[in-house]
Amino acid sequence: MILLSILLIALFAAGLGLALAHLGMAADSPWLLAHIASAIAAYALFGAAVVCAWLFTRSEQSLKTNRAMPPRIPLLTLERWMFVCVYAGFALLSFSLICGSLAGGAEFLFKLQHKTIFAGLAWLCFAVLLAGRICLGWRGAKAVRMVHFGSVFLLLAYVGTHFVLQIILKRGAA
Repeated sequence: MILLSILLIALFAAGLGLALAHLGMAADSPWLLAHIASAIAAYALFGAAVVCAWLFTRSEQSLKTNRAMPPRIPLLTLERWMFVCVYAGFALLSFSLICGSLAGGAEFLFKLQHKTIFAGLAWLCFAVLLAGRICLGWRGAKAVRMVHFGSVFLLLAYVGTHFVLQIILKRGAA
């Protein structure tokens, strides 16, 4: 799980760079500007949640194996930070999807693109995580796995779509 966290952190950084490179097209609509700005902020918050999940997993494994490590952040603090990032990221992702649907109009609703489907799956995954946290008390490794699943879907929504279109299929941006 630590390797997955490291990979997700690197991919979030690359995706954030890609998103910032496309900010120039936001002058078309205020909804598009709000969509892009909130999506970048949500992306960053979910990236921070992945970092917290990685630190949580690393600290938990070091406790289980009794390895001597330098002073670390308490597990409950890391988990609290992870959920603060997930709550804020979920709110921004929800706002971003709403703004994207307003900016895209009928095309957004009737012509589902890969990025829309994967963003919806990420939103659903994080909604299940937050509902599980509130109603069922999910925490620890289960919560870390859900953060990873949702983050993978979110990465596929933007970075994955652009990678396939631009690198593999040699087409323009979606």
